[in-house]
Amino acid sequence: MRADRTHNSHCIIYDQKHQPQLLANQPPFTKDAIGVTMFSDETLSVATRLCYTRPTTIDYNVKVKHIGQVVPEHLDRLLSDYRTEQLRED
Repeated sequence: MRADRTHNSHCIIYDQKHQPQLLANQPPFTKDAIGVTMFSDETLSVATRLCYTRPTTIDYNVKVKHIGQVVPEHLDRLLSDYRTEQLRED
C-alpha cells in the first residue's frame, strides 16, 4: 500500500473541548477531523487518529469502557468516509 494511501485513509479524531491539530511535521489529512463529546473526565490525546481501513471487531465478552460519542453533525461524514475507504480498490 502506498504511503499517501495509508496517510489519507486516516483522520484526526479529537475531544470537542479542544481544536483538532496536526502533529509537528505531519502533512494535512484529506479527510475532515471527527469530533467526540467525551464522557465525564475522559479525554483524547492530540495524537489520536482514526484509521478507516482497519476496523477492529470487539467480541461480545470483551469489557469496553464508553469514553465518548461522535458529535451528531460528524456522524454522516464518519460513515461516508468509512464506506469510501472500504470500497476503494488499489
